[in-house]
Amino acid sequence: MVTIWLIYLQLFWRNYRRQLRANIISNRGAGTGLDARCIIANMSAEAIFIEGIILVLERGGQRWSTAITKAKGLRQNADPAGSVPMHEGPLAAGDHVDIGRFEDLVERSFEEVEGDSEADRLGLDSFEIWVIASYTAERRLVFARRRFSVDWHRTHWALQAEKLKTETIRRGPKRRRIEAVLQEHLD
Repeated sequence: MVTIWLIYLQLFWRNYRRQLRANIISNRGAGTGLDARCIIANMSAEAIFIEGIILVLERGGQRWSTAITKAKGLRQNADPAGSVPMHEGPLAAGDHVDIGRFEDLVERSFEEVEGDSEADRLGLDSFEIWVIASYTAERRLVFARRRFSVDWHRTHWALQAEKLKTETIRRGPKRRRIEAVLQEHLD
């Protein structure tokens, strides 16, 4: 009898802890190349509030970041008016947002840093999508990160996620580095 109650207690505890943790997924949709859509999904038990999205590009050992939130010139296909999507705000449990094509995100980052996007894009090695969100069950910001490698295959670009899942960062040196980059974009 005690064993059965311990099993029930363990199941209850796991379910309770799962509800307290944010689960944000970033992935590609409708393609495998740079023309694929970037999808951010909230798989948490409750709603999240997206505070910001940062794109970190890497080329030849050089890294730089661009804030995607309130991105100039990025348009969603579903918006006939052509207004600029904000990419921040509440996202209900089980809901997702399409923040645009990877190609548009990468182009904007190159234009912002170097002024030219066409020629420099060829040397791109990889990039990361960082999602910064508030979750009611956690009293601090939640960071989700996913890294994609970029390869040229004769006629097209191919994206490959480097890990199976989106990494959620709760503490440690990675969290401090993301907070420093976020603060840099806020200044």
